[in-house]
Amino acid sequence: MKNSLKSILNAITKGLSKMPATLKRTLIVAGALLLLACLGIGGFVGAAVAKLPSWDPAMLDTTSFASTVYDKDGNPIAHLSSEENRLLFQYEDVPELFLQTIVVVDDKRFYKHKGADFARLAKGTVSRASSDNQPVSTSTITIQLAKDAFLLWEDRPIPSGLSGLKRKIQEIHIARQIEKKYSKNEILTLYLNRIFFGHGAYGARSAAWVFCGKELDQLTIPDIALLCGLPAAPGRNDPYFDTERAKSRQVHILSIMRDEKLITTEEYERYKEEPLTYIESIKERAADEFESVLRGPGSPKKYPFFVDYVVNCLLDPEMYNLTPDQIYKGGLHIYTTVDPIMQQTAEEAMKDPANFPKSPNDISVQGALVVLENGTGNVVVMVGGREYPPGQMLCFNRATEGRQPGSLAHVLMSYAPALELGGYSPHSILNDDPTTFPGNYRPRNRDGKYRGPITMREAIRDSVNITAIAVYNQVGHEICFNFAKDSFALGLEGTHSAYLSNALGSFTATPLEIAQAYSVFANQGLFIQSQCVSQIRDRQGNLVMEPRRESRRVLKESTAEAISVMLRGVVTDGTGRDADIPGRFICGQTGFTDSNEYSGGPDTWFAGYTPDHTGVVWLGYDNPNKDNHMTTESDRVPPTLWKKVITQNDHS
Repeated sequence: MKNSLKSILNAITKGLSKMPATLKRTLIVAGALLLLACLGIGGFVGAAVAKLPSWDPAMLDTTSFASTVYDKDGNPIAHLSSEENRLLFQYEDVPELFLQTIVVVDDKRFYKHKGADFARLAKGTVSRASSDNQPVSTSTITIQLAKDAFLLWEDRPIPSGLSGLKRKIQEIHIARQIEKKYSKNEILTLYLNRIFFGHGAYGARSAAWVFCGKELDQLTIPDIALLCGLPAAPGRNDPYFDTERAKSRQVHILSIMRDEKLITTEEYERYKEEPLTYIESIKERAADEFESVLRGPGSPKKYPFFVDYVVNCLLDPEMYNLTPDQIYKGGLHIYTTVDPIMQQTAEEAMKDPANFPKSPNDISVQGALVVLENGTGNVVVMVGGREYPPGQMLCFNRATEGRQPGSLAHVLMSYAPALELGGYSPHSILNDDPTTFPGNYRPRNRDGKYRGPITMREAIRDSVNITAIAVYNQVGHEICFNFAKDSFALGLEGTHSAYLSNALGSFTATPLEIAQAYSVFANQGLFIQSQCVSQIRDRQGNLVMEPRRESRRVLKESTAEAISVMLRGVVTDGTGRDADIPGRFICGQTGFTDSNEYSGGPDTWFAGYTPDHTGVVWLGYDNPNKDNHMTTESDRVPPTLWKKVITQNDHS
């Protein structure tokens, strides 16, 4: 061996001696640089691994700490813990089809790699560098287990630059240690016992009970597809919050199962149309029955609709991107933006039957209310219903659910684009006459009146439909549509710009989205991204996250001021007079949706703002029909309710 090495070195030396001096120096320098690069990479990897906690398999069952949520004044309003809803199980308890499906969905090469899938890592790196592709997860099942069990919050920054590289090296190192200690089946069992499925369910067995009402060995093919689709985004895929999204996700998982030959094409066709009957049956139960089925973690919380929203934002990969274990077991201190005085006032107003129209049946009119702080985008009030069902961990939140905004869209879709792009002013003359628009579209005004030539200011004051559609049509469908989408961040996916009814709010938008859109006028043309968290600290009190304020100019100040002047007229002389307070600067707009099946409509709204706050109130039925719908007599309720809350702690 020594002789062979000596021969190689002699050959290299001899070869170098025959080279030109310039080439020889170049090779020597290149070799030195390569050696330094290798040493540098090795040192970086060594430093990253050296800071890891000592390898201890017992850490797979570490003690958890509840996280605390605070209001804007630093008072605790909720404790978040997952300890009450985890049901352990063994590998043998899980159906083989479930194991096969979770592997092909979460980590297709799980049984081939040694902890890290470098092909997947490379694909994810390329994807993140390309703005044209959706980001691809680079974490294997073993890496997910490593992150949850061994990496503390302070060691887990959001991946970027060298800190992201350091974390990935740590994850891979620990994953390889786990792979040496445990078999693949043991790793998969540990993973399925720890993973969060949503709605307080930690682990596959808890999820089977929460979402399917049965034990693991009783799960059917559609049950397995539903459950395996949840962990990627448990907040957004939760069928109790968004059944349609969850069903779409379930069908996608079924297609993967079909493509991987885990089920037949006939089974896919049979189950893709099957409704989520168990979810619907639970949603229809009384509150006490619901509590027994969906036993959630944590202690009773103040302002539950707001706290639910905070948790969903923290889990959202596109927002705060925290893991469930960080939230429910990390001992975090989560400081939020909720105003306790205004929030309490809003909740009490929502509970008071005197503030709502009476229903001819036993079904109550529902409501939602959102208030943002102008200048910051802070969500200071969020109430997603008349009353939060007792005993639940998470509840249907109407403040973040889409409904048609009706005439609230007049300004957003038609008048703001027309003013901003030029050629129109508040004094422009518009024709309010019976009109047949392209496509034989013949809309009507809600009050049945036609005023002839009127100014834009008068059209906004009286919430005239005909003029809003005419302006949308004249300025240009696509121009107005894209302007509203880009400037006000309205969720218009699935809506076509050519629909003239867009000007009447035939698309869907949440109360939160509408509040954010109207706050643009209050903020002199600046769009300020709403947020509900001001900072997050770890259990030692160290600052670990402070969200950036995101704002951009989307309207000229002159446009915003012109809109405010016209919306002021709505409150003083128009459809929003019930929101007016003499001596206060209040701007707003009423919103109504009409039905072709009955007299009245599904929704009634009010969006308004003062110099300090922008608020939106929605009233309606969860499932409107000819027996349960809003009438013209209900139109005065939203502005009245808005006034009770928005002026409670306002300093304008």
